[in-house]
Amino acid sequence: IYEGGIVFQVNEDGTGLVADLQDLGWMDYYEAMSAAESSTSQGYDDWYIPSLNELYTMYNTIGQGSPLGNVGGFLLHTYLSSTIFAWQYYDEVDFMSFEGGTIYSNSPLYDYNVRAVRAVSFEYGGCMDAAAFNFNPIATSDDGSCIDILLSCMDTTYSNFNS
Repeated sequence: IYEGGIVFQVNEDGTGLVADLQDLGWMDYYEAMSAAESSTSQGYDDWYIPSLNELYTMYNTIGQGSPLGNVGGFLLHTYLSSTIFAWQYYDEVDFMSFEGGTIYSNSPLYDYNVRAVRAVSFEYGGCMDAAAFNFNPIATSDDGSCIDILLSCMDTTYSNFNS
């Protein structure tokens, strides 16, 4: 658990996504958007409804499609995405079955299960000086631990010893 949720995506730039620890409940698209926007779950106020791609990633990393099992505690029901589009004369919204991973589209006025997500930043402390002995290429903040590379003899018994 990290910053109020279960980590389900980590990006190369040190950002990622977490899913809330519990569902917001059953509601239509418009109620869900409002509920996520006003949610203060786990002390955070920047929750939103995941896109279809984010929902798919959740299913495969912390849901029933995960090799680790359903660590996110998702129900065997359909989950709403924020992906909405015009279809002929009306809108449709994408949602996903967490029972089998199938993606569907239907009216945004129907009720779906809702799990909010939020964006996070991961901070990795370490030496960020590329010329240092202990340079850490994944560090995102310098923790002052850099060790200079010494090109000299450290053995006091040798004539070329350099302290």
